[in-house]
Amino acid sequence: MFADTLTLKNLAGADRTFKLRKQDGTGTERIDAASSQSEPILMVIKHSVQGSGPAAIDQHLVQFSRTKLNSTTGKLVTARINLTIYVPRDSTITVANVEDDLSSLLRFVAGTAFDPTADYASTTYSGLTIGEA
Repeated sequence: MFADTLTLKNLAGADRTFKLRKQDGTGTERIDAASSQSEPILMVIKHSVQGSGPAAIDQHLVQFSRTKLNSTTGKLVTARINLTIYVPRDSTITVANVEDDLSSLLRFVAGTAFDPTADYASTTYSGLTIGEA
C-alpha cells in the first residue's frame, strides 16, 4: 500500500503532491494539494480480481482526472487518463513479461524523443499523435 501522500513530478519536473481523500476496500482517491474541491485534479488507484481459481485475473487501474469550469458555459468539463493492467494468475505470463509490455506502452505514449521539459504543443512528444490514429 502507498503512503497517504504521494509526490509525483509533473511535465515541468516540479513536484505535485496528491493527498489521500477517500479509501475503501478496492482502492484510493487522492487530490492534488494545489487543486481545489470545485476544480479537482484526482488520482485514483483501484484493484480487483476477475474470475476465480487458476483462471483469475488481477486488474489494476490508475486514473488521473482534471475537472475545470468552462467560464463561457458555466459547466464543468473533465479530462481522464486511465491505465489498466490485467495480469492473469496463471504463471505462463511472468512479471517480467508484464513489465516489458508496460515499458513498451509507456515509451509509445511518451514517444521515443520525449523530453519532459519540451513544449507539449509539439507533435513529436507522443506515439499517439505521430503514430496510428
